[in-house]
Amino acid sequence: MKCFIMTSCLRILSVMVITVSGSYAQTPPTKSPLHPPQNALSVVSQPNGILLGTHWSSGDTNFGELEPGERTLWIAQTGAEIQVREIPNLLVPRTDGFWHMGTKEVRKGENLERYIWTAPLGQKPTPHETNPHWTESSESVQSEQTVRDLLFVGDKYLAVKLFEADMGGNYGESTTYYVSNFQKPNLDFGKVRLDISAVLGPAGLAAFSKAANAKQDMTFEGTDCAPFWKPTPSDWTISRKKGRWVAQANGVLADRSCAGLFGRMFDLNLKLPRNVVGYDELATGWTTVEKAFTGATDAFESLNHQFLIAVTDKEIIVCRLDSDKVAAVVHREKLRENETVVMAQWALGKSVSRWDEQVRSEGGSGGSPSRSKARQPYRLVSK
Repeated sequence: MKCFIMTSCLRILSVMVITVSGSYAQTPPTKSPLHPPQNALSVVSQPNGILLGTHWSSGDTNFGELEPGERTLWIAQTGAEIQVREIPNLLVPRTDGFWHMGTKEVRKGENLERYIWTAPLGQKPTPHETNPHWTESSESVQSEQTVRDLLFVGDKYLAVKLFEADMGGNYGESTTYYVSNFQKPNLDFGKVRLDISAVLGPAGLAAFSKAANAKQDMTFEGTDCAPFWKPTPSDWTISRKKGRWVAQANGVLADRSCAGLFGRMFDLNLKLPRNVVGYDELATGWTTVEKAFTGATDAFESLNHQFLIAVTDKEIIVCRLDSDKVAAVVHREKLRENETVVMAQWALGKSVSRWDEQVRSEGGSGGSPSRSKARQPYRLVSK
């Protein structure tokens, strides 16, 4: 669903997206490490690792001026040692091997677009076509901006926030949320969004319909903001909230004078399956995380329950766990402004060494679209 507001003062939203660079030595497809074996003792004794992908946006008031960025932290435990390595952009493990993906900005006259590109490691992304109606003239009254904001990256699906603005003759803006696959990440030129039933099946559609029907019956005392405009099954997304991935739907209120109530997101009462979001358990509990780390916004717990990653608006904190209690802090990684986690992919056992080898190889330029600043090789930030 697209929410459109006519206004002379546009609020420009920003983007979260991802990439990877490096000498792309393709690793052979392996069995997905995202599903731990049933034997709990086996899990505890094996190495654990996570590829944690982040993005920092350009900010609401700096769209098109400050370049957003992304990086991957490889946090791995082998025996008693926990290492933290950083590489630029996002490295995505999939069932057919590693992929790289990210965003690139293109300008044409007074128009700007940020699009998502994806490709298997070792292959160049398919060239992206900008709007054919855009003109190169800087004196044109035409001024359009299209921003894609990546909210979630799994091994099969992506969740995206698309913001579009017209700052030319017809002032206006719109926001669309959608879920797509790696082959067609951009919602443009009539491409179709994935319905919730295509990803989550009948259970997803049932949860979506129940929440949408409840919202449609809502009234807001003291406002003219009823009835609620029921969304369609393609008006949904996946995002991160307090230590778990959540499914959300987007609906609007019929009256445009509803101010902050316009275009509201609402959670679906549905636990996302592991085949969509991967391992996503926080056995320690969100209450424990909040008490241990002031201002915590997110958290991730290892498969063997021996280390925890807490996220605040200022830093990522890696610490050990001892009998489900927060223990020694191993590493603190300062976050940039507007930087959030958009990917969490776990490895177990032999996959940890394979992923570690791939991370170490991700230095240099590789086959990804270049950015204005030079790429930096991986760095060992903690050991």
